[in-house]
Formats: sequence, structure tokens, C-alpha cells
Amino acid sequence: MSNPTPNITIPVDLTNPGQFFACCGLLELADRVWPGAETLGVFKLCRFDRANFIISSTSPITAQSIVSALLACSRESVEPWQPICGSNGKPTEDAEKTKPIMIGQPINLRLGPWIDEIAGTQTEFKTWGANASSLQLFNAAAAEVNPTTITASTILSSAVGMKGRFGYDPRSAWDTLTTGYSPHTQGQKVATYPLTELLAAIGLQTFPPLAINSHYRFVPWEKRLPAITARIAASGAINLSNTLPYQFVVLSRGKFKNFSKAQLIKEQP
Repeated sequence: MSNPTPNITIPVDLTNPGQFFACCGLLELADRVWPGAETLGVFKLCRFDRANFIISSTSPITAQSIVSALLACSRESVEPWQPICGSNGKPTEDAEKTKPIMIGQPINLRLGPWIDEIAGTQTEFKTWGANASSLQLFNAAAAEVNPTTITASTILSSAVGMKGRFGYDPRSAWDTLTTGYSPHTQGQKVATYPLTELLAAIGLQTFPPLAINSHYRFVPWEKRLPAITARIAASGAINLSNTLPYQFVVLSRGKFKNFSKAQLIKEQP
């Protein structure tokens, strides 16, 4: 076996589930774009819920080249495998807004963590209102990304003002009781992290968290793993280093939802 050298080091706030799943999404993309390379990912834990996510590969990949490959792919809405129904068993009124997105070659990924196509239902990861579709949100975020400015150190920290987003990065959430008003109803833009949102959607699709009642858990694995194994380690289904998990919930604010900050779970059941 070869010994790939570190190519990408990304600073991560583990209390931000969007950043964790964005790292997962980046590893997934690297594995798909360069399938012949040996590409491994690992979290190096620091203090105070901080970590570095390191991708090592036998190919000379960079954060910029991975994101550029994603943005160059075709993408289109596709029909779900079956009608998506609500809790009443009837098709949802916003079914057109939650269609899966087919990302073309070389990534070739069917993206739709906001629906369960096998069960025919929406998931809690459908966080946005009915005024935008999944593809519109994806394209809007992609349009705000300039690949030439991407670096590993800033890929998850670059923000722009936007009126819509998936809602996977808690930094873009607002509390009407705290702010005194809703930026959405005022038509104002909110600081949004487009690459975190895009990559987190991909990470949620391919590295799903463990659902425990209304909570979701993820584990920042501490051994270098290929994407196929890391997908399992991220949920804690295998834990090769006895790493403690983090947990978050999906918060509601009117018609919109967003991910909460994650907390370290120190006591294991």
C-alpha cells in the first residue's frame, strides 16, 4: 500500500455540524473525481472543539481542484423514485421543490438528503421554505463561489450575503426573538457560507449521521480512512479510536429550519 502525503488541511469547528459534513463532502468528491488515487481523510483533534481535517492523496489534489470539478459538473432536478408524501400519507404540496439533484460526471451523484426516496417521505434535512427549490438553492450557492480564491484555510469560512440557503450551517441562522425581526420577511440578505452549505449537502447524502430520537450524532474519526470506510465511521457505526461523538438537532423558526450547534457527548449509553 502506498503512503499518500497530506494535500489539504482544513480548520474545523466541530460544534458546527455544517463544517463537519462539508469535510465529509469534500472527501467524497475527491474519491469520485480521482477514483484511481488512494485518498484518505482524518480529523486531528485540537482543544476547545477545534480540529484539522486532513485529506491525503496519491494524486496532487487541492481544495480548489475539488471544488472546481464540482462546479463544472452538470446538474438537474430529477424525479424521485416514488411520490414524496407528508405525515398524512398524501403527496406533499411542495414536491416540485424537493426533487433530487443529479450531479453529472465525473462525480455522478444523486443528491437529496432532504427526502427519503425509499420511504417516500421528506426528512428533517428539508430545512427551507416552499419558495425555493433544491436546485435553485444549489445553483444560487454555486454562483457565489469563485474557485480561483479557494484555499484550504478559508474554504469553510468565506461568507457572502444571500437570501436563501439549505440551512446546514448554524452561523447563518437567526432568532427573531433575539434580533427583534426576521431578515427573511424584511427581504434582507444574511451572511451565508455557500461552500459549507454545498459540501454539507453532499456530506449528509453520503455520510449520514446516526439518528437517535430527534437528535443526530456524528463522530470525527481519528484514523486515516478512505471514503468508503469513513462513511461508516462518521456515524459511529465503527469507532476505531474511541472518539466521543457530537450531537445536534434541527431547530424550527416559522417556515424555516436550521441545524443547531453541536455538543460533545461525554457519556456513552
